[in-house]
Amino acid sequence: MKYWRRLLSFILTIILSSVFFANCLSMNFYKFENRVFSNSKFYEYVKGALKNKKNGFATIVVLKDSKDSLSVKHYLEKNGMDLEKNRVAINTEQEGLFFLYSGDNKLAFVFGSNLKDGFWTEKSVETKRKGLLLDKEFLKLIKNHEKIGNLAISKDFIVKLWDFFWILNYQLMYLNRFLILMYVIIVIFSAIGAVVFLSKPDRKYNRFFLRFIPASIILGYIFVIYSPLLILKVNNIFLFLLIFFLTVIITSCFDLKISQLVCALFGIFSILGQAFLMDNILQLLSTAGYHPSLANRFYGIGNEFFAYLMGFVFVLSVVSNMSFRNLFATLFLVALVLVIPYYGVNFGAFFSVVAGIAVFAFIKEKHKIKTLAVIFAFIPLAMVLILKNSYIYNAFANYSTFVSILKRKMLMNLSYLFRYPLTIPVLLSFVILLWIVIQNRFDILPSVKAHKDKFVLFFIIGLFSFLVNDSGTIIIALLMGFFVLGIYYTKMVDGYGVR
Repeated sequence: MKYWRRLLSFILTIILSSVFFANCLSMNFYKFENRVFSNSKFYEYVKGALKNKKNGFATIVVLKDSKDSLSVKHYLEKNGMDLEKNRVAINTEQEGLFFLYSGDNKLAFVFGSNLKDGFWTEKSVETKRKGLLLDKEFLKLIKNHEKIGNLAISKDFIVKLWDFFWILNYQLMYLNRFLILMYVIIVIFSAIGAVVFLSKPDRKYNRFFLRFIPASIILGYIFVIYSPLLILKVNNIFLFLLIFFLTVIITSCFDLKISQLVCALFGIFSILGQAFLMDNILQLLSTAGYHPSLANRFYGIGNEFFAYLMGFVFVLSVVSNMSFRNLFATLFLVALVLVIPYYGVNFGAFFSVVAGIAVFAFIKEKHKIKTLAVIFAFIPLAMVLILKNSYIYNAFANYSTFVSILKRKMLMNLSYLFRYPLTIPVLLSFVILLWIVIQNRFDILPSVKAHKDKFVLFFIIGLFSFLVNDSGTIIIALLMGFFVLGIYYTKMVDGYGVR
């Protein structure tokens, strides 16, 4: 009877966390009204027209504020021409303006012929990006028409801006069905993993099948992260699934430790690599609520990518049997990246990591000296980065500002418990999973104390993330999926000797 209680409680937790994780992350964009973005000929037509232009001003406008957005729309519709309805006008040499609203009516691509020679745009103070302006910034430009477009750009940049606008709308139209499919796969294999978890798998199941389960889950996350880019090349569900499962099969042919280790390292370095080398394109093509249409974050590492980083680091620490000294060093390196100007800039994530480690060190007395040594080793570099980052510096420089930011974020997350009821079961699942892991009577983890300590450390970081980040629910929902991987791996390897 105790066996079934343990098994059922574990399965319930896995299914709950997986289902609500899917609900939290599944994109829920507004009704897509403009079907022109499914017409590749129209895309090529406009691209060719832009290549034929000799000068002009171009930008994408984020229609964020309702009042400012109405003013922008009024200006465009009064002074411009509809890009979709007046294609002939695009290729004429006459001075003019054309624009196209996004399918959810939250963005606008604007190109205007300019009296200046060459091509021009504006760099946004808000988004920190060239050619991506908020509505209020665009209004300031058109009020002083002579100064519009002070940043010289190439014709290639104009074409890339049109490509980016098209990708954003393509994502709005097609990505949801691919995401839902990946979430279903993650839920199914999480449930299967729970079923085989306590059933002596070394005696009943094929070893390849036991490696196939965690490979499907961790690669499911990787495919979710890169799905906005993948669907540009593979906009076919069956072909997408074929590529996914072929990747899973190949990965499953390797040792369980090697496959999980490689996937975790790929997840960490690919996220950081694209942030520094590709101008963090994945942040703008976010699958968790940071798409420019929602106007939440345009640069730095958002909360969902922070969750992915923590998840991959957790799996890496478990699979490689990483010492706490090396784990603390790794976490502080991630924390430092989070305060790098432009590329990081995530106060809540940085605070969650540092506070989580400090609390863990206080609870686990034997780790205090190691933790303090690592903290003091990284403080000088952290201070340099913070002082160069105006937002993070302002948060830390003044005690009242620091407390005000924390208080605002905490109250916001607590309000979500009432505004969004799904937040409650996500948080409950997170706490239940922690309780099951640390209770010896449930026998969820093998008797290796270091594994349990790592779970406790990341649970504490997760709880701080929930409290001090405005999308903390997404973070803990994602982390639960990685905790499942860690539980499965430790039981399979240390408990049953599955390689």
